[in-house]
Amino acid sequence: MAVAGCSFCGIELPKGSGRLYAKKDGTLFYFCSS
Repeated sequence: MAVAGCSFCGIELPKGSGRLYAKKDGTLFYFCSS
């Protein structure tokens, strides 16, 4: 299972949870809900 880290607080997010924000330049940010 792929795991991403929250771009704000660093908590590991399991695949399918949190929010993904993509900038126009292709940079990806992952955010948890807390």
